[in-house]
Amino acid sequence: MTGGQRPKPRKAEKFHTARLVKTPGIECELDKARGSDGYGVLRADAAVSSVVLSAHMWINWIEVCKFLSGAFFVNAGILFYFYLIDTPVPILGTDFVISPEVNGLRSIAHFAFFLITFYLGFIRK
Repeated sequence: MTGGQRPKPRKAEKFHTARLVKTPGIECELDKARGSDGYGVLRADAAVSSVVLSAHMWINWIEVCKFLSGAFFVNAGILFYFYLIDTPVPILGTDFVISPEVNGLRSIAHFAFFLITFYLGFIRK
Protein backbone atom coordinates (compact mmCIF):
# COMPACT_ATOMS: atom_id res chain seq x y z
CA MET A 1 0.00 0.00 0.00
CA THR A 2 1.36 3.43 -0.84
CA GLY A 3 1.32 6.42 1.49
CA GLY A 4 -1.66 8.22 -0.07
CA GLN A 5 -4.09 5.29 -0.23
CA ARG A 6 -6.64 4.46 2.41
CA PRO A 7 -6.67 0.97 3.86
CA LYS A 8 -9.37 -1.35 2.64
CA PRO A 9 -12.25 -1.55 5.10
CA ARG A 10 -12.35 -4.80 7.01
CA LYS A 11 -15.45 -6.92 7.10
CA ALA A 12 -17.63 -6.24 10.11
CA GLU A 13 -16.96 -8.84 12.73
CA LYS A 14 -19.68 -10.93 14.27
CA PHE A 15 -20.17 -8.95 17.52
CA HIS A 16 -19.56 -5.42 16.22
CA THR A 17 -22.37 -3.38 14.71
CA ALA A 18 -20.19 -0.66 13.22
CA ARG A 19 -17.10 -0.94 11.09
CA LEU A 20 -14.17 1.09 12.37
CA VAL A 21 -11.86 2.69 9.87
CA LYS A 22 -8.40 3.84 10.86
CA THR A 23 -8.07 7.60 10.74
CA PRO A 24 -5.28 8.66 8.36
CA GLY A 25 -2.31 10.19 10.14
CA ILE A 26 -2.98 8.60 13.54
CA GLU A 27 -0.64 5.78 14.41
CA CYS A 28 0.31 4.09 17.62
CA GLU A 29 3.94 3.28 18.42
CA LEU A 30 2.95 -0.11 19.85
CA ASP A 31 1.11 -0.95 16.64
CA LYS A 32 4.13 0.05 14.56
CA ALA A 33 6.36 -2.20 16.64
CA ARG A 34 3.98 -5.17 16.32
CA GLY A 35 3.27 -4.52 12.66
CA SER A 36 -0.44 -4.18 13.43
CA ASP A 37 -2.83 -2.07 11.39
CA GLY A 38 -4.15 -0.22 14.45
CA TYR A 39 -7.74 -1.47 14.46
CA GLY A 40 -7.43 -2.87 17.99
CA VAL A 41 -6.48 0.50 19.40
CA LEU A 42 -9.39 2.18 17.66
CA ARG A 43 -11.82 -0.45 18.92
CA ALA A 44 -10.73 0.19 22.51
CA ASP A 45 -11.00 3.95 21.98
CA ALA A 46 -14.49 3.62 20.54
CA ALA A 47 -15.62 1.39 23.40
CA VAL A 48 -14.32 3.77 26.07
CA SER A 49 -15.77 6.86 24.41
CA SER A 50 -19.16 5.23 23.91
CA VAL A 51 -19.31 4.28 27.60
CA VAL A 52 -18.31 7.79 28.67
CA LEU A 53 -20.73 9.48 26.30
CA SER A 54 -23.63 7.21 27.19
CA ALA A 55 -23.26 7.66 30.96
CA HIS A 56 -25.90 10.20 31.86
CA MET A 57 -26.29 11.67 35.29
CA TRP A 58 -29.52 13.49 35.98
CA ILE A 59 -29.33 16.25 38.58
CA ASN A 60 -32.52 17.06 40.43
CA TRP A 61 -32.17 20.85 40.54
CA ILE A 62 -35.19 21.27 42.81
CA GLU A 63 -33.43 19.28 45.52
CA VAL A 64 -30.23 21.27 44.95
CA CYS A 65 -32.16 24.52 45.42
CA LYS A 66 -33.79 23.16 48.59
CA PHE A 67 -30.37 22.34 50.02
CA LEU A 68 -28.90 25.70 49.02
CA SER A 69 -31.86 27.59 50.48
CA GLY A 70 -31.17 26.03 53.88
CA ALA A 71 -27.46 26.74 53.64
CA PHE A 72 -28.02 30.37 52.62
CA PHE A 73 -30.59 30.85 55.40
CA VAL A 74 -28.25 29.58 58.09
CA ASN A 75 -25.31 31.54 56.71
CA ALA A 76 -27.36 34.76 56.49
CA GLY A 77 -28.45 34.30 60.10
CA ILE A 78 -24.93 33.69 61.38
CA LEU A 79 -23.48 36.64 59.45
CA PHE A 80 -26.28 38.92 60.67
CA TYR A 81 -25.63 37.77 64.26
CA PHE A 82 -21.92 38.63 63.90
CA TYR A 83 -22.97 42.03 62.55
CA LEU A 84 -25.31 42.67 65.51
CA ILE A 85 -22.77 41.78 68.19
CA ASP A 86 -20.06 43.74 66.33
CA THR A 87 -17.64 40.81 66.08
CA PRO A 88 -14.98 40.62 63.34
CA VAL A 89 -14.58 37.14 61.85
CA PRO A 90 -11.02 35.87 61.26
CA ILE A 91 -10.13 34.19 57.95
CA LEU A 92 -8.75 30.75 58.66
CA GLY A 93 -4.99 30.45 58.20
CA THR A 94 -4.34 34.17 57.84
CA ASP A 95 -4.03 37.25 60.03
CA PHE A 96 -6.92 38.97 58.24
CA VAL A 97 -10.39 39.56 59.67
CA ILE A 98 -13.71 40.40 58.03
CA SER A 99 -15.23 43.51 59.58
CA PRO A 100 -18.76 43.44 61.02
CA GLU A 101 -19.95 45.90 58.33
CA VAL A 102 -18.86 43.51 55.58
CA ASN A 103 -20.61 40.67 57.43
CA GLY A 104 -23.80 42.75 57.46
CA LEU A 105 -23.60 43.26 53.69
CA ARG A 106 -22.86 39.58 53.16
CA SER A 107 -25.86 38.63 55.30
CA ILE A 108 -28.11 40.77 53.07
CA ALA A 109 -26.71 39.09 49.94
CA HIS A 110 -27.08 35.62 51.44
CA PHE A 111 -30.65 36.36 52.47
CA ALA A 112 -31.40 37.41 48.88
CA PHE A 113 -29.84 34.15 47.65
CA PHE A 114 -31.98 32.31 50.23
CA LEU A 115 -35.15 33.91 48.84
CA ILE A 116 -34.22 33.00 45.26
CA THR A 117 -33.32 29.38 46.03
CA PHE A 118 -36.33 29.00 48.37
CA TYR A 119 -38.61 30.09 45.54
CA LEU A 120 -36.92 27.77 43.01
CA GLY A 121 -36.84 24.78 45.39
CA PHE A 122 -40.15 24.98 47.29
CA ILE A 123 -42.63 27.35 45.64
CA ARG A 124 -42.20 27.05 41.86
CA LYS A 125 -43.51 23.83 40.36
